[in-house]
Amino acid sequence: MRRHGGASVKPHIQLDKYAKDAETWLIYARINYDGARVLFTHERALTLCFPAATLGHHALEALIKTALIRAGMTIFDPAKLKRLDPTASLTETDCAWGHELLALGKLLTSRRPDFDLRKHLNFAAFPRETPMDIETGLAVFDPFFWELRYPQQLKELDGIGPDDVRLLDVLFAEIMPFARA
Repeated sequence: MRRHGGASVKPHIQLDKYAKDAETWLIYARINYDGARVLFTHERALTLCFPAATLGHHALEALIKTALIRAGMTIFDPAKLKRLDPTASLTETDCAWGHELLALGKLLTSRRPDFDLRKHLNFAAFPRETPMDIETGLAVFDPFFWELRYPQQLKELDGIGPDDVRLLDVLFAEIMPFARA
């Protein structure tokens, strides 16, 4: 922290070098997707579902953020805009941030109206009720991030199992074209 006239002044922060790097975000999404698939389909999948689901959430989050970058957004916390180096010329509406898949999916829809959260997903997996749309599928994965990362009482989680790899597969396939565009 610098001192200016007796007061503490926080230095400007710079954008992370990956804040607009869709290719690196896509690689990260694929790595986490592959890891989730390995764990979901492992012979001990029942005990490995928790880390598989968490990696699956990370994969979907990174894939949606890739699509958001491709749609002109920057991965940056808008709460830090006041500290951002002014040469970055970034506004709150340019920022994508957070871990909530539903919120990120809605943000993608606002930038890419052809991304339809109501699109029907073609899959069947126990214990998931079908038919299901993209929005409902993302809602399945959201609590995997919040509730499975650390030991805690589960409040929103509606079940988890090896068949969730099928839901992960169809969600990844539906979002991928927007991450490549």
